[in-house]
Order: sequence, then C-alpha cells, then structure tokens
Amino acid sequence: MIIIAVATLIVSCGLRRYDKVDGSKNANAIVLNYIDDIIGLSRHVRHLRDNSDTTVVTTRYGGWQIDSIAVYEERYYLPRPKIVRFVHSISKADKRKMAKNGSFENRHLWLTTEVKGNELTFMAPTTDMQDDREAIIYLSKGDYTDSIKIIQSAMLLGKNPNVFSLISIWPHWLNAPVNGAKTEATTRGTTWWIEKIVFYRSDYGLESEECIFSDSDKEKRLRTQRCDTTVRYVTIKSVGKDIDISVPPNKTGRRRRFMIVLRCDNSCSYFNGEQAAE
Repeated sequence: MIIIAVATLIVSCGLRRYDKVDGSKNANAIVLNYIDDIIGLSRHVRHLRDNSDTTVVTTRYGGWQIDSIAVYEERYYLPRPKIVRFVHSISKADKRKMAKNGSFENRHLWLTTEVKGNELTFMAPTTDMQDDREAIIYLSKGDYTDSIKIIQSAMLLGKNPNVFSLISIWPHWLNAPVNGAKTEATTRGTTWWIEKIVFYRSDYGLESEECIFSDSDKEKRLRTQRCDTTVRYVTIKSVGKDIDISVPPNKTGRRRRFMIVLRCDNSCSYFNGEQAAE
C-alpha cells in the first residue's frame, strides 16, 4: 500500500536540545523545557563544506565560556595513518573575558573560532582530506557543560566543490524511548529533499508502507530550504542543512521502526529510527 503524503513546508524555528514531546492527548504538542539548559545552544552539530566555509551557532543566554577545543585530524606521517586528537585548553584570562564581555578569537589547527556576544562563528579553510574531519568545542557555565560538534566534509574528488552531490546526514539514527525523543541532525549540503518515509510493520522489515512526497513538496523544499511536516508519528523540521526529527510517546504497545529517504540528484541518504514500546 502506497500513501501519498503531502508535506506542508513553512517557515519554522528549530527546536532546542531540551524540548520534550508532550504526553497529553495532543501527541504532536511540543513543550519547551529549559530547566537544566542555562546556555541554550541553537544547534549542537554544524556541517561545513569541503571548500572554505563558515557557520554560526547562537546561545539563548550569556555568561558562558569555552573550556577547550578538540580537533581531530588524520596523520599520515605515523607508521600507519590514524585519527589523532589535539586538544587546546583555553586560558583563564580568555575564559574571564568571554564570560564578562563575550569576546574571543582562536585558531586551533584548521578551525578558527570567534565569539562575539551570544554568537559563535566557526571557520575552516579548504580541505584536501579524503575523509571528513571533526572538532568539538566544550562550553561551561558554572557546573553546567555543553558542546558543539563541527564536521567538515571530505574533498569531493573530481567534482566542483561548490556543488553538492552527496547528502551525508549525521547522525543517521534515532533510538527513541517509549516517552518520545528528538534528535538534531545536519547534512553535508542543502540541495536535498525528502523522497519518502518508510514505516515498517514488522521487526524484520518484511512488511512496510511508504509515504511518498510529491513533486510540489520537492520544489518547495529546494526553493525555500525549509520543511515542517508530520507524517504519522514522525515530525520533521528543517532549515538549510539542519534537520530535527522527533517522535511522540508510543502508546501503541508495539515497537515502531521507520526510515527517511533524502535525495539529491542521483544520491540518497538514509535516516533510520526506532522507538520502544510500552
């Protein structure tokens, strides 16, 4: 059975890390909960393209500081290539400066970090690496800690670096508890659309139903770079590279499994989700 799902694309704001799905009769209601989050990062994962690129993360609150920056690189001069972690600890003077007036600038290997008020800007030069490279920025405010992960895509060999033929969603899996959950994902490029969502009826995927998105949905996503839709129990909200995927509490008594298929020209990327049952 094939169900044609018409997705409505509207301007929307990404949900925060501590959003929780309401357990009331309105299964799609979202409750914002900032009880524990005293920094309020707009995103926890950002994706940079392989040529020179910049991305920005904002905070809801001030008074925080960066404690350290960990950069991961593949080194070839070792007996065998391997990923090496380089950690740069921020000085006490720079921490005080950040907490007081929100000003900081640092370059650690390939990643440049700038702080101005409640805005963090991350910049990376063109990479010649054939694998993605990553960095993690660790923040704190009092006893509260949080982090931002930066991923720079590997060099696209033989391709124009300004044209994305790959999607590479990360993370690509949601393992949700029975009371619901949300994950923040990011993609390599922005010229993708949702082709379909597959809902599995059995644990082994032998029985499934596909909700196929229309050409109109595709055109709107490519034109606006935004998506806000709920198909059955899966809610998808995206702006540009960022995509939030959430599921409400599962009261069916059966385990849920689904797969979201993203497409860009002839390339596909898959996001798999699973939710426990009561």
